[in-house]
Amino acid sequence: MWMKECARRGFGRTMHHVQRAVQSILNQRKAVTVFKDNLPGKKWVSLFLNRHKDVTLRTPQALGLQRAAVTEAKLRGRFDTAFKEIQAAEGDVLDHPSRIFNCDESGFQLGGGGFSKVLASKGDKRVYQVSTDTHTQITCTVLACGSAAGEMLSPLIIFPGQRFGYDPLEGFKEAHFAKSNNGWIDGEIFTS
Repeated sequence: MWMKECARRGFGRTMHHVQRAVQSILNQRKAVTVFKDNLPGKKWVSLFLNRHKDVTLRTPQALGLQRAAVTEAKLRGRFDTAFKEIQAAEGDVLDHPSRIFNCDESGFQLGGGGFSKVLASKGDKRVYQVSTDTHTQITCTVLACGSAAGEMLSPLIIFPGQRFGYDPLEGFKEAHFAKSNNGWIDGEIFTS
């Protein structure tokens, strides 16, 4: 179904888009309908969703163009290159799991974004909307890091803003925190 494929690719369609698509099809066919100007109304939308139980309205998360362009082949190529570089520079590091660490960051939207709900497959874990402007979101970033031996470092939480009138780690003293204007991690924060 067109709208499910659009959502899968990060270009979810709102009900208004679907109504306009139906209107366009009806106009091209020169169909005579009960809809004013061949534009289906809210009742049609409700009946459409009842007929298609595998489609639901979801609020998408913003996904920047760079992340949307990532493919499995690109990731595997990058991994292979990094693996070869590590072997050449530090050949024995791969024999010591306590010296191998992996970090991953997760951004949590605290507000902003303002996306309309889009139609997507029922049960989809994540629904994204490709966005050229991810700066409209208020984001808090968490950096988690662990070794191949199973040791976890304390998380680093990056808050948006420059000053706090409160203790951002109240109740979570094991964590470390940093601040940036947008709540995103950068090279300076990562190396500090």
